[in-house]
Amino acid sequence: MDKKTVLVLNIEHHLKRMGWTQQELAKRLGKSKDYVSTLKRAKHINLEVAGKLMDVFDLTSLDELFLVAKIDDKNKEK
Repeated sequence: MDKKTVLVLNIEHHLKRMGWTQQELAKRLGKSKDYVSTLKRAKHINLEVAGKLMDVFDLTSLDELFLVAKIDDKNKEK
């Protein structure tokens, strides 16, 4: 699985975990909903945005955004 797919799946997981819409995430990131849509298509991400995602999702490591293991763990929960 490529890194972009992993990122998108992890963002979707954390949105569901927090019970947020893309609009809520956009508000918390200080970005537009269109930006979040672009982010979920993995067209653009930088370290600043990754850090903001960590903050709003209350993550302690970039691994929680970029590692496949997190996706595997989520599939086990189903």
